[in-house]
Amino acid sequence: SFTNWRDGQPDYLPEEDCIIMSTSLGVWDDTVCGSTQGFVCQKGQVNGTWSQWSPWSSCDATCGVGTQLRSRKCDYPPENGGPCIGDFEEEQACDSGQPCPVNGTWSLWSSWTSCSVICGLGTHSRNRVCNNPAPSHGGANCTGAAQTSQRCAGTQCSECATGYVSLNGLCYKDFPDPKTGYDSAKQKCATEKSVLAMPKDNVSNSVISHVAMGDRWIGLINDDGQWVFEDGQILTSSGFSNWLGGQPD
Repeated sequence: SFTNWRDGQPDYLPEEDCIIMSTSLGVWDDTVCGSTQGFVCQKGQVNGTWSQWSPWSSCDATCGVGTQLRSRKCDYPPENGGPCIGDFEEEQACDSGQPCPVNGTWSLWSSWTSCSVICGLGTHSRNRVCNNPAPSHGGANCTGAAQTSQRCAGTQCSECATGYVSLNGLCYKDFPDPKTGYDSAKQKCATEKSVLAMPKDNVSNSVISHVAMGDRWIGLINDDGQWVFEDGQILTSSGFSNWLGGQPD
């Protein structure tokens, strides 16, 4: 699609089957092929060729998914060589074959349990489980407590359950069985969603003594040399006691 003939050329004279270029003007003349002329040579560029790919490298991860590489070299031609076309390195995902450690994470807290007493001050608790996810493949366990508790107030003080009497805002019920030990008494109260009665002032002490006749367990026990109520309060902090003379011995 390109020519650059001198004006009047080609004239198709006999034997003028070759072309010369006037390099000063860049125009062409047809001429006899046997004439003597200088010339210009042209040689095409040959691009380099790639070697074979190397083997894939080892996976760079010690667990889970990682990356591995392979490479190749460009073999340039000895003369007039051009670069190879394409990438000299490739990468791909690889499986280390070993699962990574998974640290445990807590689930959400459960709902609070019902209050341990129907009236007065008790406790309730909530739980969580180390399963979101659970630790696996040598991962660490969850840190922290699986259960927590806090104080709560019973809601039936104004309307006591059957068999209970309401006195001074609390509900009381007498269990006169003299064969019941302290721990059994505690368990029985727990089944009633209550605790052993805790006289912390003259009024509550008087109420308990009027509900029952005879000796009764009360919610007060010696814990490492300290008298402690069932709700955890230390006796001395209540500012009240009513020991029999010579007691505690």
